[in-house]
Amino acid sequence: PQKNISSGQQGYDIAYQRGLQLKEIGINMNLAPVVEYINNGNSFLYQRVFRGTKQDVVEKGSSMIKGYTDSNIVSTLKHYPGHNDSSPDSHYNMPIVDTTTSQWEEYIYTFKEITEKENVPAIMIGHISLPNIDGKPSTISNEILNNRLRKELGYDGVIITDDMEMGSIEKVGEYTTVSKEALIAGNDILLYSGDSEVQTEVYEYILGEVANGGISEKLLDEKVLRILKLKIDYGIIPF
Repeated sequence: PQKNISSGQQGYDIAYQRGLQLKEIGINMNLAPVVEYINNGNSFLYQRVFRGTKQDVVEKGSSMIKGYTDSNIVSTLKHYPGHNDSSPDSHYNMPIVDTTTSQWEEYIYTFKEITEKENVPAIMIGHISLPNIDGKPSTISNEILNNRLRKELGYDGVIITDDMEMGSIEKVGEYTTVSKEALIAGNDILLYSGDSEVQTEVYEYILGEVANGGISEKLLDEKVLRILKLKIDYGIIPF
């Protein structure tokens, strides 16, 4: 577990070896590492995060990104912009974080530092509400994704949602309309890991929205190109 990683070097070694093992069984992407800074032992994330200071989290997270990259595995920083110490489990309920605009830079510190240090191929978005930043949860927030992650941080890699069938985002609205909002807000990949009927329903809905102009085909093309570039960079498809 990440909590047991004691140094950047150990983080690198574990990610590299894990990456080689994943490649052997045909897996090319790992939705890790978790880089939130959590100190509360009662947090649902506490057993999944690095121990130490924020700088320790940056060092260990950066090293794991390097390890996965060197073993040719697509890694994923998560869960941007971050749960906090008191966040409820977002698998069931929407965390509400009271971070203000003036506190924002400190709040996203680990994500900012790691994306500046490393070529991060993908970032997963957590289902988190930050009402002082935007009225919409991060997954469907143009402010948090397009404005703050893309423009302010300058991140141009792939953005993927956390599971869209989790209780927190499931309560926001219909699967279909929320999927549209998530794409427009800035996500490139929507993750539906459960019900195949939901996957089909969302897929057909998005096709229909593109056909009737509800979702820009140009916007979708930009997302596809970003994903294709990632696949080419990691040798998943030939170029």
